[in-house]
Amino acid sequence: MINNMTDFEKTKQFLDSLCIYYELDDNSISFGNEIYPKHLNDDFDALEDYQKNSNIKGYNRFYTSFQFDYIGNFLSVGAWE
Repeated sequence: MINNMTDFEKTKQFLDSLCIYYELDDNSISFGNEIYPKHLNDDFDALEDYQKNSNIKGYNRFYTSFQFDYIGNFLSVGAWE
């Protein structure tokens, strides 16, 4: 069976399977201690619960970002502060 998914789609599917929250920005997928679902921004109790129970560990304000081209091919990954 041929997999017709792009690298972008495969990465999203992998992160979803691990219940890792991420943000999409143009052609990138980012996640980290300071990145969380935007719908939590106005719900402080839910945000506090998310941060306490998140399966993303590391230093505050660090994040990881995967970069893809316009058709979904993987370009690079970086870990940033």
